[in-house]
Amino acid sequence: METIKTDEKQHTSHSEKEKQQSGRLQRFFRKGLIWLVIIVIAFSAGMAADHFLRYQPLSDAHGETRAELAQAHQHLSDLQAEIDNLNRLNQEAGENIAALEAEKKNLQEEIETTITHLQLSQVLVDVSSARVALFREDVVEAKSTLVNTRQRWKSFFPALLNSTLPWLKTCRSD
Repeated sequence: METIKTDEKQHTSHSEKEKQQSGRLQRFFRKGLIWLVIIVIAFSAGMAADHFLRYQPLSDAHGETRAELAQAHQHLSDLQAEIDNLNRLNQEAGENIAALEAEKKNLQEEIETTITHLQLSQVLVDVSSARVALFREDVVEAKSTLVNTRQRWKSFFPALLNSTLPWLKTCRSD
């Protein structure tokens, strides 16, 4: 029995040693687990702080910048459309100006032709009046009606040449 008691004592002392060693190991793991949990919590808090203090404001600023960029692109598109419209209007105005210039030139030619025709009519009236006066045998009146005719003829003759020269040139070429 004594051997059994000794065996039991040895066994109990051995199991107490194992319990002590396993208790120490459990305490070590328990402390390690606590520190690991503390480190994980601290790391998670750091990640959350980084997200809310650095990433979120940058993300918000990025979103605002994208909105401003979209607005700037829209404004640019509006300005481009306005430029295109103004260019179209400018082109139409240029075409209108060219048409009006051509019409002005035609009207000036008509005015010159009308003035030439008027001057020719005045010369013909003076000559006809002088002929009538000569027919009535009134030489003084015939001379008085022809006084301004020479001046009218001098001012009228260059205009007559300018208006008939193109016509004469076309007659010669035919």
